[in-house]
Amino acid sequence: MHRPAAEDPQLTDDQNELLAVMRRNTKNMHNMIDKLLGMATLRAGDIAVTRQPTDLTAICRDAARSAQAASVPVNLNTPTTTPPAYDRSSTNSAAPPTTAATSGSTCNPTS
Repeated sequence: MHRPAAEDPQLTDDQNELLAVMRRNTKNMHNMIDKLLGMATLRAGDIAVTRQPTDLTAICRDAARSAQAASVPVNLNTPTTTPPAYDRSSTNSAAPPTTAATSGSTCNPTS
């Protein structure tokens, strides 16, 4: 478990600030490397990805709630129609659309 590092009393304020920047940048770089390794694993076929229907409205609401919790104003609306989905498992790359959903609802994180 990672805990925030306290300032070192033996360092100057400038040195402590530089140390904090180095720690933050190291953490960011670690996260980027993890994501790159994850993508490499996916591309190598070492992880199976299963496609399934997903409730995008629920994802939208969760993201809006998180943003609002961080005092970020949010105003999200779903389109009245969505582009057709293609069956990418088919060997024919020019497969016809399999579904076309309609919506038109507002993604309101409070509902």
